[in-house]
Amino acid sequence: MLVKKPSKKRVKWEQEFNALVDSYMAEIGATMKEEAQPDFIIAGHRDPMGADWIVQTKAGAMKVIGYGNWVACRFDDAKRAFEVLKAIPSIGTGRLNPYSGKWNFHFAPFEQDCPSAQECFDSFREHLDAIR
Repeated sequence: MLVKKPSKKRVKWEQEFNALVDSYMAEIGATMKEEAQPDFIIAGHRDPMGADWIVQTKAGAMKVIGYGNWVACRFDDAKRAFEVLKAIPSIGTGRLNPYSGKWNFHFAPFEQDCPSAQECFDSFREHLDAIR
């Protein structure tokens, strides 16, 4: 399968997005895991990947990694996360996998709902701020 190399504009967007996630994690006192995650190589392009963070929330510890145009989040305690998110109507449990604790945020760069890395990041931040 042939994979198209991303445009420079897309790469810049992803780098900016990851920088925003990493900066915010440091700002709120999240802990960076010691072992770094390797970048992925796709079609000769190094897929930008943020640091591997652990942040404390109302639902307990949650792992957070920025992957360019999405943020992977996973709660240590899926049941507790379900109960906490269910109690916040503006957030809800729609994006939470109640079995694995995964709570991911996927974005489509340059689309109407997400024209800039900052606007996509702001959406993620709003959700995380509600459970900190």
